[in-house]
Parts: sequence; structure tokens; C-alpha cells
Amino acid sequence: LLVTGRPSKLRYFEQWEKELNRSMKPSSWHTAMAGVKRATHCLDHIEAAYKLWMRWYLAPQCLAHIYPGAQPTFWRCCRDTGTLTPIFWHCPALTNYWQQIQNLVEIST
Repeated sequence: LLVTGRPSKLRYFEQWEKELNRSMKPSSWHTAMAGVKRATHCLDHIEAAYKLWMRWYLAPQCLAHIYPGAQPTFWRCCRDTGTLTPIFWHCPALTNYWQQIQNLVEIST
């Protein structure tokens, strides 16, 4: 049978919610995904964003399950478990970088 409408929640949305320890409505996820298209016209950036959303990139924790000798920690600081969250947001080595981005956004808006 064909399913009409959008699925209630896609698997990768559920995985993000689990990793972020936060729940979002399906409509919020779809709004965020639509925002990716509006944010840029560069197809490379859109593709990278979708790959990130869909968890296409294999984080160190996942690679450690596939390759027994691989380290499950994040390569930048080697402290946190290598999931997508510390790689992009919660790593102490990135705190200064994201603070600079926030300052630039505040100045320009």
C-alpha cells in the first residue's frame, strides 16, 4: 500500500533526538530541512547539509564498531565519544570557533 503524506518521524530524526536528548515535532524537523534549501543556492552546501541531517557521515564511534582497532573518541580532542554532536558542536576545542561565529552573526544583524 502507498502511504500518503509525510512519515511521522524519520529514523535519522529519531537518532538526532536521542543524541541531543531532546524531542521535536515532525513539522519542526521538516521546517528545518526546508530551511537548508533557503539558506544557500550552492548545491555543494545543500548536499553537505543533507548528508549531515541524514547521518550519512560515519562518526568515530560508528567506525570503531566497524573496525575494531579504530578509536571511538573524537579525533580533535580525544576526550569525547566520537558522535556527530561533539564533532560539530560540543567539543571544547570548537567552543572558541562557535563563539566567534556567534559574535559575527550578532554584529551583522
